[in-house]
Amino acid sequence: SSMVEGIWNSSPSVILRISFRRIFPERVFGNRFTIITFLKEATAPICCRTSLIISCSKGGKVTLTGTLQNAKPLERIELIETTGVATLPVANFGTDAKGNFSQTIEIPKNGVYLITYGGSSGFIYLKGGDKVDIKADAVMFPMNMQISGDAKGNTEFLTESQKYSNDYLSKINQSVASKNESEFLKELDKYKKEITAQLDKIADSKKPDSDVKKLSNSELEVTLLRISTQYEAVHG
Repeated sequence: SSMVEGIWNSSPSVILRISFRRIFPERVFGNRFTIITFLKEATAPICCRTSLIISCSKGGKVTLTGTLQNAKPLERIELIETTGVATLPVANFGTDAKGNFSQTIEIPKNGVYLITYGGSSGFIYLKGGDKVDIKADAVMFPMNMQISGDAKGNTEFLTESQKYSNDYLSKINQSVASKNESEFLKELDKYKKEITAQLDKIADSKKPDSDVKKLSNSELEVTLLRISTQYEAVHG
């Protein structure tokens, strides 16, 4: 496997999982409990290092409203903190007969949350005070999930920026691992500049909060650090 493949397989970031979850269906991601276990084991340490500003921010009340078409009467929507110690949901609620829901929830901190329904999971960025509307078809959840309101810009920015980063880095030529250290560092600097430039364009479009932009930048720094670590391992 390539150096870059080793990076993605070793410990993908929580934010990267957002874009992956939007692209790949349940057969790739597994059920809620599989995802939670993976997040705890593989990503919690990364979150502690890369989202100190966000993870230390106090949460607060958020209002979630929306409609799930084709919702089943006994199925529940769950909201789970991705960086928390416990795996218990922050919220667990159902829909009415028409698939509508409206809940005011206390979140422990600002950050990325796992939202699950019927064994499938997506991600959303929430902060205290947010008022969010979610619309989706329960059969296709979360592939067709549409978010509007306060969480829209932050969630879309994180989704698009990390999808771009993932796509960019997945195309890196494996020969970079054979370069001498000076050339390798030049390549790494090139990756950072090109990715950062695109993330800035996405930020201009999606208007994320400054803390969310910092989180994305920190995730990129950690990813590039992983590439450096892989390079050091190859060259001893």
